[in-house]
Amino acid sequence: MELTRSVFKIEWILLLIFVLNCIYVNGQCSGKRCGECIVSGLNCLWCKQKNYNETRCAVEATLTSNGCSSSEIVRHPVSSIQNIKDTPLQDGGPNKEPIQLQPQEVKIRLVPNEDFKWSFMYRVAENFPVDIYFLVDPSYTMRNLRTQLADLADDIGTSIGQLTNDYRFGYGTSMDKVTFYPTLIQYQNGSK
Repeated sequence: MELTRSVFKIEWILLLIFVLNCIYVNGQCSGKRCGECIVSGLNCLWCKQKNYNETRCAVEATLTSNGCSSSEIVRHPVSSIQNIKDTPLQDGGPNKEPIQLQPQEVKIRLVPNEDFKWSFMYRVAENFPVDIYFLVDPSYTMRNLRTQLADLADDIGTSIGQLTNDYRFGYGTSMDKVTFYPTLIQYQNGSK
């Protein structure tokens, strides 16, 4: 007798949990238009059937039990990815572009409120082209630094050469000069 009561209580509790879950899931589905509905929750669907007088935004079980045909139900869209350019990874070299990321170009369709993961590969390519440009001040006060840079050029070239065979050095000068406006010069000389 006690066992029957326990089973009966468990059945009622399970039924209550099921009903509350259905109410909760249906309560999540909202939207007066199809697009609003299907993004309001992962289980939310839209009934596009003509002459359907019930709530159009609900879970599938509710829609079908209210008389919406399965073929008239708009399903939740699925996130997707399409590889547009997917060239294998490769090192650089003479007349050969290095490719460090695969795929290089993708088209992704994402659904709001939904996680989406995809994989890509990255590898540092050997012989990746490197341009090194030194910009120095040609003024007399910076001559020591220019000399030190010239002395280090071989060491820098050797170090970069261990990373890539495709490198170039550039050298340029830039000097900031204070320019006085003619009016300032006149005031400094005491004239107006």
